[in-house]
Amino acid sequence: MVVLGGGAAGVAAFLANGGGNGAADDLAPPHPGTSAQATAHKGKPDRRGPQGPSDPQGSAPEGPGPTVSVTRSAGPGDGSAPPGYQIVQGPAGFSMAVPTGFTRSYENSRVYYYSEGRRFRIGVQLQRPVPEGPIGAMRAADAKGPTTYPGYRDGQVVETTHDGFRAGRWEFVWDGSAQDAGTRYTYDLSWNEGGRMTDVWISSPVDSRIEARRQFDAAVASFRLSGR
Repeated sequence: MVVLGGGAAGVAAFLANGGGNGAADDLAPPHPGTSAQATAHKGKPDRRGPQGPSDPQGSAPEGPGPTVSVTRSAGPGDGSAPPGYQIVQGPAGFSMAVPTGFTRSYENSRVYYYSEGRRFRIGVQLQRPVPEGPIGAMRAADAKGPTTYPGYRDGQVVETTHDGFRAGRWEFVWDGSAQDAGTRYTYDLSWNEGGRMTDVWISSPVDSRIEARRQFDAAVASFRLSGR
């Protein structure tokens, strides 16, 4: 069971925008071809990457949206979740594994799952596909990284596949926001499936990037769109 608390307004906004648009981090604006949806959130930083798919840094938001506690544990019928993880159901029609005890928040047309203190931040965004595709959007985001993320460096964008779909993977380091304790590392994967472009990303302290990679791999491996 998921304790919803005051999250109804956040779910409505998420669904009204079709999953939103943009890259996967806390600071970056939406990617190309989605400016109309982005304007609904003007004045608030977008958590994904600059003009690219998911931009997984996840710096602390200006005004956190309603947060709910995810309390449903993974069981035999819930899909595949490693020990210490649980399967969560996203409001826009997806499921995936996140570490047990993470809380959920709806912000800027994105869904976030946070560890205590937001040291680890897993994000998901579903949006309309863009003409340049996930890999092109990520390359554009990487090119604008230095103007979007303080101390942006070590950006890497590679073309890959996910469940047979062409995909782009983006990794980078940045200095973190004023609310963060220091440098952060981001992993981000974007692909087109079911008529939507999906972004899944994670941001963590750079010293915890190995643990973050395990969480990211679990989320991506277990990610399912409803009805697929």
